[in-house]
Amino acid sequence: MTIYVQNGRLYCDFDMYAGKSRHWIVVRHNRIAAPLPLGWDANSNGNGLEVVDEKWRPMFQMYSVHPNEVVINGVFRTEDHFFLQGTSA
Repeated sequence: MTIYVQNGRLYCDFDMYAGKSRHWIVVRHNRIAAPLPLGWDANSNGNGLEVVDEKWRPMFQMYSVHPNEVVINGVFRTEDHFFLQGTSA
């Protein structure tokens, strides 16, 4: 995962393993950059991006709380491991 600021806005680039026989989730510049696996969906607006799996479980969320604060939650997998990144209110 790469997080960077460009023109005062935070951006995130990453590749997320979606499981065997599925596409990788590819996000570049806060946008989905490759087709999602069958049944997966993504929603975005000027304040955030969310990717959900086929059971509508959030796999990645990024949203602005304030102009200088961004929250990132996600389930990041490789073929052998996974880790959770999240915050709680």
